[in-house]
Amino acid sequence: MGKSKVFVTFIALCIVSLLADMTYEGCRSVLGAYFEVLGATALIAGLISIGEFISYVMRGVGGFIAGALRSSKVYWGLIF
Repeated sequence: MGKSKVFVTFIALCIVSLLADMTYEGCRSVLGAYFEVLGATALIAGLISIGEFISYVMRGVGGFIAGALRSSKVYWGLIF
């Protein structure tokens, strides 16, 4: 693969990452107002936040287990 193709691929992946970050952060910025429109209580918003926190913790645990066992199959087994 030539340097030109590598560079174009790199730039394309950077743009995709940028757009994904913009989408995610844009959604996060209006999430509180959206919960209000849905009529969600503070308890529901808190439960959703706890669920997100557990998700992040489990990513770390799964990565640690897969790294300790040196196996990507174990990691993907934890995902599915």
